[in-house]
Amino acid sequence: MAKCGMIEHDVRNKKAKMKLYKDEKGVPKGDGLCSYIKPESVELALTILDGSDFKGNTVSVEKAKFEMKGANYDPKLKPKKLNKREKEKAAKQMERLFAWVPDKMKGERGKNEKVVIVKNLFDPLEFNKDPGLIQDYKNRIRGQCSKFGSITKLNFYDKHEEGICQIFFQEASEADMAIEMLHGRLFGKRLMSVDRWDGKTKYKTVESKEEEKERLDAWEKFLEGEDEEKKPSNDKKPEPVDEKKLEPEPMET
Repeated sequence: MAKCGMIEHDVRNKKAKMKLYKDEKGVPKGDGLCSYIKPESVELALTILDGSDFKGNTVSVEKAKFEMKGANYDPKLKPKKLNKREKEKAAKQMERLFAWVPDKMKGERGKNEKVVIVKNLFDPLEFNKDPGLIQDYKNRIRGQCSKFGSITKLNFYDKHEEGICQIFFQEASEADMAIEMLHGRLFGKRLMSVDRWDGKTKYKTVESKEEEKERLDAWEKFLEGEDEEKKPSNDKKPEPVDEKKLEPEPMET
């Protein structure tokens, strides 16, 4: 049915206004109802779908006729009218459906062209030994890329086997410059591969519970090591005070 136009959705439950009629045992009778947003879609369905084949069955399409069901009609089953808020919501939904917003203006570059992917930046195993290197690598690559423009976001995938970092620039031209200047260059002792993001590939890796525990344990040990370095040693004896240094120097007049 969607081939002929946009199907109407209920404002309250957001479900498509489609229905398959069933008998008392819940078995489909073979007929149904579909509500379109535009009346032109109904005419198109009559033209295209009526008389067509569906899994060996000839489909019959006609306009729905709404009428009272006589003595069996139950007014309680009639859908409640929309309140003011629901009507406003439905109007906004309709406005969004028919609003045409181009992905990008003619000559304007896509959002993915502002994003750079740097590969072979690190070996993930390095961070198992020293988690503090993660922040160090982040700062270093941010410092390198800041030379080419404004960075809006930096994603560092420390678990990715290809050693990937994703850098978002303010402008596509800044990303162009970063690719040109960094691709094939050394970062420490590693040769970087720098290219534009294709806009689809996701680099986040899901770690197992064992890997997560191992990472957190390593991080905890690293933090404990930092705390030990900051603590003053009790073994050192206080240096003797030179009383001559405490005496005020004479002022010149």
